[in-house]
Amino acid sequence: MNFKDVVKSALTEYMEDLNDALEGLTPAERRFQPAPECNHIDFTVWHMARVEDSIVNRRLRHGTHIWEARRLARKA
Repeated sequence: MNFKDVVKSALTEYMEDLNDALEGLTPAERRFQPAPECNHIDFTVWHMARVEDSIVNRRLRHGTHIWEARRLARKA
């Protein structure tokens, strides 16, 4: 197994675990903030996706973030 296979396997397992954790949560549960200074689940998942995008596309592929390439910042 090479490095690319290890990273792909780890990210696949991570995504499956994340999907399992989020399954069944209502929008209200995903947006709940236990305190005003705390992030809700949706923000945390968004941030995790951005970090993954940065690691995979910028660092490993030496390319452009999906966030930039698809101009998603303008849609947000």
